[in-house]
Amino acid sequence: MHAIAKFTLDENHFRQAYADWLRYVSRKKRWELPVGALLLVLGLALWWTCNPARFLPLALMAMGLFEISSSVLHKHRWVRARLARHTSSRQVEMVFTDEHIRISGAYADAVCDWQAFAACVPTPHGMFLSPQKGVHIYIPDSALVPLEAKPEILSRIRPQGAGPDDPPRAEKN
Repeated sequence: MHAIAKFTLDENHFRQAYADWLRYVSRKKRWELPVGALLLVLGLALWWTCNPARFLPLALMAMGLFEISSSVLHKHRWVRARLARHTSSRQVEMVFTDEHIRISGAYADAVCDWQAFAACVPTPHGMFLSPQKGVHIYIPDSALVPLEAKPEILSRIRPQGAGPDDPPRAEKN
């Protein structure tokens, strides 16, 4: 196998990475907007039905607005923080071979064995590689050449049907 992923760490990359992370990787953060909207609607409904007791509806509406604003601000701050860290030479290249994964960027060059990654989470627009230690690496589908290598990359890092606590699959011989 030989595949290459070249992508730029720009605002579009980080926005797509955040959107995919929120939907396919995050366990709690994805529920902030729906819970906030539910609290807000519940508070408004109680406001119209409970005339004497106004504290509970106000508290629910305040919690709902807090959840919604917290979610929106988190996304904005997350994207801005990554853009501030990657101000120049944002190009990243990853080369996938049978033996290893080579990652090249402006500040580092690394060669990792396949076992260095604990999990791989596919999304409709790309995939997240999760190293044993460190943060996720988001690879958009548009950056992967050939795109047909995506299923093989997924199977090398995480076997089909493996749970989140299962160890990564050993390298093929």
